[in-house]
Amino acid sequence: GDVSHSLLRNKADELGCSNWSLLSGIQSKSRKKAFVFGSGDEDEEYCISAGWNLSSIEEADLIVARGTFTINDGSGKVVSKKEDEMEYWKVMEESLIAAAKRKVPMLVTNPDKVRPDAGLPPMPGAIGDTYERYLWTTYCPPIGDMTETSSRDYVKRIGKPFPEVYDIALRGRDASRAVMIGDALETDVTG
Repeated sequence: GDVSHSLLRNKADELGCSNWSLLSGIQSKSRKKAFVFGSGDEDEEYCISAGWNLSSIEEADLIVARGTFTINDGSGKVVSKKEDEMEYWKVMEESLIAAAKRKVPMLVTNPDKVRPDAGLPPMPGAIGDTYERYLWTTYCPPIGDMTETSSRDYVKRIGKPFPEVYDIALRGRDASRAVMIGDALETDVTG
């Protein structure tokens, strides 16, 4: 929430975190455009309040992965997984491929890969992983200079287990006395 929103506003330093250099380069634009994989809960308002307008993947400066229930490009037509799951997966794949061809950076606001529910449904972290694979396979030699490692530079994950949230939570506190509680071993407990 707060860390991702601050990052979108280029104000992560106010929380004691560093801004993402790839995103900072976009911040100077007067009209910043984002394509959103969302939760369906105020995704557009979240982006607008951070100074971003929703756009098609072809015009987007950034992909914001907040959830795995809707796809919103600001056109008024939101693709909902609940309403048409096959269409949702089709649009997701087409969007990730189109974005990879343009090397559009992605901000993953929740790095969990699966929800610990029946069937382990995917979460935004899984979208980030898939996008890294599309980037890498689109630009790997001999076509380009992308490696599996360098594809990770285009995907910024905010949340457990990545350091920003722990740095903020533990600032001014004794880390040896801290306890972390979570429900996903890979993302919550690893950090």
